[in-house]
Amino acid sequence: MIITFFFATVPKIVLVVLFLKVFNVFFVSFFYNLVLFFGIISIIYGTVIALYEVKIMRLLAFASVSHMGFLLIGLTQVSSSSMACVIFYLFMYIILVMNFFCILLNLRVYKGTSPSYIITLTDFCNI
Repeated sequence: MIITFFFATVPKIVLVVLFLKVFNVFFVSFFYNLVLFFGIISIIYGTVIALYEVKIMRLLAFASVSHMGFLLIGLTQVSSSSMACVIFYLFMYIILVMNFFCILLNLRVYKGTSPSYIITLTDFCNI
């Protein structure tokens, strides 16, 4: 699960830093419309697919797609306050994911006599 946490947070940090560097140097209205479009599509896609997901890790993956859509929409507003808000949102998202993984690592379901990790949403019924 620690590796999953690493891959759930680090690529998003790198992507946001890369966008911040690119948008500060080279920003054209074509990229504005493209990034805004992909941000809205990723919010809709991540939310709709996450509604029908049963496994917790896949649910978190689709929720992170939706969160990246919010970050992309924030990046389209090129100002110092919007960039500060994007960095703050990314920081809060990392704290949220870290807490979620810590809670999942501490919760166990007993199947028979041996404990196992919670994998699906229905495992929460057996706590």
